[in-house]
Amino acid sequence: MLTTKQSTVVFGIQLDARYNYSSAFKFFAFANLIACVFSVLSLFLAFILGSKEVDPTYYFYTFLHDL
Repeated sequence: MLTTKQSTVVFGIQLDARYNYSSAFKFFAFANLIACVFSVLSLFLAFILGSKEVDPTYYFYTFLHDL
């Protein structure tokens, strides 16, 4: 998504739209990437905690991590 380009013709003029022109889009894309990484880490942690009997406070830490 960070390197995608698109062009369109408006009233006979070709316009190029590039996502790297918008710094807000870059921030949005990187924030989504970071959230995705944390979600995958949380998924692995849930599998590990679910497979063995652990202290219930770890579930609270997992809940805080997901927030």
